[in-house]
Amino acid sequence: MNTRSIALLSTLLLAAPGVGSAQETITVAAFGGQYQKQTGDAWFRPAAQKLGLRLSMDIVGTAADVRAHVQGGKTNWDVVLLAGSSCATVAREKLVQPLDYSVIDAAGIPAHMVTERTVGVLQYSTVLAWNKEQLKGKEPKSWADFWDVKAFPGPRGFDARATFSLEIATMADGVPPAQVYPIDVDRAFRKIAELRPHIATYYANGAVAVQLLKDGEVDMLPLFENRVHELIRDGFPLAFTLNQAIVDINCLVVPNGTPKRDLAMRMIAEIVKPEMNARIAQTSDMSPTNARIFELGLIPAERAQKLSSLPANMTNQLVLDANWWTPVLSELNQRYKALISAR
Repeated sequence: MNTRSIALLSTLLLAAPGVGSAQETITVAAFGGQYQKQTGDAWFRPAAQKLGLRLSMDIVGTAADVRAHVQGGKTNWDVVLLAGSSCATVAREKLVQPLDYSVIDAAGIPAHMVTERTVGVLQYSTVLAWNKEQLKGKEPKSWADFWDVKAFPGPRGFDARATFSLEIATMADGVPPAQVYPIDVDRAFRKIAELRPHIATYYANGAVAVQLLKDGEVDMLPLFENRVHELIRDGFPLAFTLNQAIVDINCLVVPNGTPKRDLAMRMIAEIVKPEMNARIAQTSDMSPTNARIFELGLIPAERAQKLSSLPANMTNQLVLDANWWTPVLSELNQRYKALISAR
């Protein structure tokens, strides 16, 4: 091989995706621990591999982390995975870039999950769950039943955060899911105060809620659907209803400052495709958002029936309105904390 041929071959190898020093790195920030492993296995690693990229992963918590990152002039996060309220916050503050929907095909993702700067890729529902053995065959069907301590006696657990709790109380007071927003805050707080004597304990996260069930400290509580499925799979006698469940999402965003905007858009484009989006249901008990997954039969029917994002299961669920919460979150969390901690 002559010198010219060797030089040409070297150029082609360097230009080829995934080869040698030309292989670029894309950095994704997501929640840590098991969740990062699940989303990494389902989406980020296979998407990076398909695009011929090296993947680096970092940890992010809330919108405050993105704010500090962007305002601090850092540019090493290319794609960020956030929860619903943080999605609304970073978009409202324009900490993240408009998404390129000429590259990202969001067909099949519900319209309320597709905004100028965020796209929902995963959803999870807070459901009413109960210990079947303790309720002895009784099946609560709504949040009103959760408040009915005569028909459904037993210790309750409740969330220590205002988000979800005000929606639950509003529906318990007879408001249909479609009419919950804007929340009548005073009405919701009165309803929560009514149940306070029957709340055994308040919990700040799903792991604590699961332990309360396992320890027999509570018989009924609101719980994330993935936690419910984990307990049932482990043999715990848990039942639940998706009626009046509250849907929240995880979204993908591209923070300001990244020099790899185009690669970030391509990464997101891969993840929202039905075939890739469906993978989260294989690595977790959470629900992908792209409804085309179900049309194409990409998830076995038995598994699909349990997912909150199955269109038939969305009929009487409430989609959390993160835009309503964003400007009032701090104030209402303080008010809620004062209520549940008062003697």
